[in-house]
Amino acid sequence: MMGVLTPLFLLAASAGLIPIILHLFHRHDRKRLAFPALRYLLRMNKDHARTIRLRQIVLLLLRICAILFLVTAGARPFLKGNQGIHEPTATVIILDNSMSSGLIRDGSRVLETLKGMALEGAEQSGEEDRLWLLKAAAPSEPAITGSLKIVQEAIRATEVNGTASNLLVELERAATILSSSSLPSKEIHLISDLQASSFGIPLDLSHIEEIPLIVSAQQLLETSNTYLDSLIIGGGMSPLTNETSHISVQIKGTNDNLEVPLRLVIDDQIYGVSNGMPGNSTVLPLGPFTSTQVTGFIETDPDFLSVDDRQFFVFQVRPPSRIATSGSLPFFLAQALPVLVGRERIQLHPLTAAEVHVSIGGMDLGKATLTNQTAVVIPPIDPVLLPGLNRSLLDAGIPWKYEISDQTGDSELAYWEQGPDMSGVSVKRHYQLISTASGSNGEVLIRLRSGEPWLVKGFGVRGPYILLASDLDEESTNLPVTAALIPFLDWILSEATTSSPINENYTTGDPFMIPANIVAIRNPLGTTKEVKEGNLFRATGTPGIYQLITNDSTITRVAFNVPSQESILETIELQALTDRLPKSSVLVHDVSEWKNSVFTNKKGVEIWKWFVLMSLIILIAETLLAASGLGNDQGSSVPTPTTENP
Repeated sequence: MMGVLTPLFLLAASAGLIPIILHLFHRHDRKRLAFPALRYLLRMNKDHARTIRLRQIVLLLLRICAILFLVTAGARPFLKGNQGIHEPTATVIILDNSMSSGLIRDGSRVLETLKGMALEGAEQSGEEDRLWLLKAAAPSEPAITGSLKIVQEAIRATEVNGTASNLLVELERAATILSSSSLPSKEIHLISDLQASSFGIPLDLSHIEEIPLIVSAQQLLETSNTYLDSLIIGGGMSPLTNETSHISVQIKGTNDNLEVPLRLVIDDQIYGVSNGMPGNSTVLPLGPFTSTQVTGFIETDPDFLSVDDRQFFVFQVRPPSRIATSGSLPFFLAQALPVLVGRERIQLHPLTAAEVHVSIGGMDLGKATLTNQTAVVIPPIDPVLLPGLNRSLLDAGIPWKYEISDQTGDSELAYWEQGPDMSGVSVKRHYQLISTASGSNGEVLIRLRSGEPWLVKGFGVRGPYILLASDLDEESTNLPVTAALIPFLDWILSEATTSSPINENYTTGDPFMIPANIVAIRNPLGTTKEVKEGNLFRATGTPGIYQLITNDSTITRVAFNVPSQESILETIELQALTDRLPKSSVLVHDVSEWKNSVFTNKKGVEIWKWFVLMSLIILIAETLLAASGLGNDQGSSVPTPTTENP
């Protein structure tokens, strides 16, 4: 069957009457009187005139047909079918350029295959269509729209982003874009490597059931991949100045029996090398460093997905903790503090400048002046002083109190993992630590075998605090006469009080809150962008070290690493894919069929060119016939004497 796209143009077929009208007006009859001597010639002329009339009728028909064919071509006829032209359609192309699309397969990136499909689909669009391009791994970027050429150039310029994608969220975004279009047809083209993690938690997509969704369903991923994950520095705490620390990295992947070479690079120099096995953590030594910010990465040899073969890190080396003491120090504590000073683990300062305040019996707890100054409270030897200690705790906003314990005899410390080895330490005398706040308050780091708290860490009204249940006297505990005293004090005064988890490392794609006084950010590619403090910086798709620039050109750094789920090259199962997508979805398993599968509201193949060609052939034939007839008329013309009737 055949139809036309512009039926009103068929009204121009009335132009076919013009040759008929001209033909009729061209006819004229005269009364002629033939002389007897010319009757023979007249009979011959009559036969010739009959031939001329036949040729004129043929010419008339040819001219009418030429006009009708041109009019039909102008109406844009088509043969109905599932190919060719389609109704004007608003189309959103979702191109998945997440990290997994950088996988090298058959000598080229998976993204190149996806881009080829996107270009083929876009080429099937018409002048009346409207196209949008969404890059699935860059949700913060606006949709690209415009002419076919603009969209094609945007597809060709798309590169792999070192981030994850959420395709279900992108489908909702595409539906929102299409809701603003007034075109009669709407369609979504989802072009992805179908990585399972890209479909995340199922969403309710019933509101886009009526929109045709064409999905590329070819298996493009290969599960074999080894990658670096879970990089940890110093057990999660920044190293102190002049402290030897360590860095560990988790190796994951499918090649469990393949040893992986590792290189530790700090400030662009190889700092250490090692080997590791997938499924295990590998530890490399780190430090010592001076008080500065350290940047670097751990890398392994690149494989077919190389973007996850490097883990970046940034950490600030901590200077010695600034310590102040109040009250009468127990003998062993007074002897241990100078040892830590000599090792550059701590520095002694006045209370007004200290980070950590060691208070014996609650002395000067209310005099803290620095924000978040840590209070380390050691109870007095004399229990008569407990009421004064409890008043100081109350005034300082620390929700605990000390009471005399009725427990007698030695008690060992329960096992704990956060601090140094405390095996062999026993407690002879202690106080009860009782919380004065409702609900959970603080964290009990060490308990006695009886279950009573012995070391508590929390955050009060004025800042952090650490409470010990025993005074550090040899009659209360054997800790002062063991080798654990110095490591224990070092941990309390340095690690547990002044250390904070390393937070300068982020995941690519996550928005980054601009800190105060930062005016520009330079990404790992060297591109600098001006920013405003308090705003979100979203251009974090490239893994590496980002430089934060202040007004005085001071630079601090943060590290962005790729999301680990993108390294798991698992394709979503067909049933799970079907369950997550709307019922209107059409899965295309063969790349070569993609261009024939998009734009589902096809009308057929346009054939107007055929009618133009036929009209041209007819006009050529009409010209040749008219020219041949003119020559015959001139060559065989005989004067026909005529006489007007009297």
